[in-house]
Amino acid sequence: DMSGDGVVVGDCPRYSGHTCPNSVVLTNSSTGSRTIIHTNLGLPELTLEDFKAVDLADFCWVHMEGRNKDNVIQILEYLNQEKKVKFSVEVEKVKRGFEDFIPFGDVVFISKDVAQYHGHHTVEEAVSHFHPLLKEGGRLVIAWGEAGAGGWEAGQGFFMCPAFSPPGGVVDTLGAGDTFNAAVIGCLARE
Repeated sequence: DMSGDGVVVGDCPRYSGHTCPNSVVLTNSSTGSRTIIHTNLGLPELTLEDFKAVDLADFCWVHMEGRNKDNVIQILEYLNQEKKVKFSVEVEKVKRGFEDFIPFGDVVFISKDVAQYHGHHTVEEAVSHFHPLLKEGGRLVIAWGEAGAGGWEAGQGFFMCPAFSPPGGVVDTLGAGDTFNAAVIGCLARE
C-alpha cells in the first residue's frame, strides 16, 4: 500500500487478467556488470486516452520514460497543450529515437549512455549539443556518474553539480538513475 507514503494510484488504469510486470537482475560479482531481464507480461502501455481520463490539475508533476515512442509523443504533446502540470521526460536508451522527446519536456533527463552514443565525452559537450533542442523555458539534466551532473536552464545557462559518494562507498548502482531523477523532480516540484 503506497498511500501511506503519499503515492496516489487511484487514477492509474487497471487491467483485469494482467499481472504485474517482472524484472530479474543478474549481477556478476566479479565485474559488477549486470543484465536485466524484463517482461511486462502483455500489460498494455499507457495511452493518451489514459491521460485524458485524469484530472491533471490534481498533480504537481508528471514524469514520462521512453517505452512506446508513439504513445509517449502523443502524451507529451497533450501535456504541452493542456499546460496544467509540470512534466519531465527521460531519454535513457540508445537507438530508440527517444531524442524526439527532447523538444517537449519542461525538464529533460538525458542519460550518459545517450550522450556518449552521440559522441560526447564530457557533460559540458553533451549539454552544449542537447540544450538547443529544448522547448522555450525547458531545462536539461544529464547525470555523469562520479563526475556529477550538469545541465541547462534558460536563466542560468550551463550548470554543474558535483557528485557526493555515500558514507561507506557505493554498494550497488541499481536504481541510481531513477533515484537521481526522483530527487531532482522532488526539488523542482517545490518551486
